Order: sequence, then structure tokens, then C-alpha cells
Amino acid sequence: SWTDGKKIVFDETSIPESFTNAQLVSLFGLNYHELAHILYTPISKNAPIHSVLYDLASKRFPDGWLPSHIHAGFNILEDQRIERLMIGQWPSTKPYFVNAASDHILNTLRKTYTNREEALANAYTLILGRSYLGSDVIRQARESFITFKGAELADKIESIVKEYQTLVYPDDTERAAELILDLYESVS
Repeated sequence: SWTDGKKIVFDETSIPESFTNAQLVSLFGLNYHELAHILYTPISKNAPIHSVLYDLASKRFPDGWLPSHIHAGFNILEDQRIERLMIGQWPSTKPYFVNAASDHILNTLRKTYTNREEALANAYTLILGRSYLGSDVIRQARESFITFKGAELADKIESIVKEYQTLVYPDDTERAAELILDLYESVS
């Protein structure tokens, strides 16, 4: 699913003809996720995050950088921020986000990596700001991340994600761009 800020689009090939109740709840979670982008993600002229971000990236990485990787960093941080805001405003959306995150992040990584520890390690950056998943899941992912990539990097990513969660657009647009590039630099 994706949004252009005005409409929410689901790829019909990703929706099975029949699905379980859990899969239906997950689809509602994806819909709420995209609605949260419409409500909270700075995609208007009032919060020109992409132009600020790409200008800063050109200065910070004069030898080159990949826009798709920078955008992925933005999406990783922004997805977690908007879901937190949505649950804060509408707590009844929490179970939908839990199912969607479990289905689309955790289960996908479990299928990608045969080693459970490696799957959890790769989930850490994606779930750290999703406190609604529970502290045990996040703690296990952190421990696995530390095993594969070290405590120093885990601490740096945690600091970035936690600060990004507190940002308010458009006031914090420049700080958001700095944090996105910090994440990009940390995981590259």
C-alpha cells in the first residue's frame, strides 16, 4: 500500500481472494498506516522535507549518495513516528497496527532469514519506535542486533529513533533531515 497524500492505494495482487481474520485486521492496519501518512507526514509545501533532505545530503555527502536509500531512511523513521501519533490520537487503532507490523515486518523478515536471531536483528531498526509491539519484542530485537552489529550502533540508532519520534513538522524539518542522514550514515 502507499499514498500520495490524497488517496490510499492497495495493489490488488497483494490482497488474496480469501484471507483469515488476522489478515483482514492486518489490511485494516495498513490502511490506518497510510491514513497516518496523510494526517502526519510532511508532504505538503509547508514542510518541504524532501528538498531540505536532498539539499543537506548533497552537502554532507559530496561524493554521492543514493536518493532511494535516503528515502528509505526517511520512511523507516517516519513510519514509526506516524503510527505512534495515530495510536496516541486514536488508541483503538493499536491492534490493527500490531497485526500489520507483525505481518508485514516480523513475519516477512522471518521468511527472509532462516535464522531467527538474524531476522530479529534486521527488525530492530524497523520496530524500535513501535513501542506498541511490546518491550519484550523490542528488547529481543535489540539483543539480536547487538550480537550481529554491536552495542554502539544499537545505541546510536536508538538515539536517532527516539529523537525523531519527538519532532513536529514543519518546525523541526531541518533536524529531521539531519537525523535521517545520521541513520543513513549509520547503517550504510
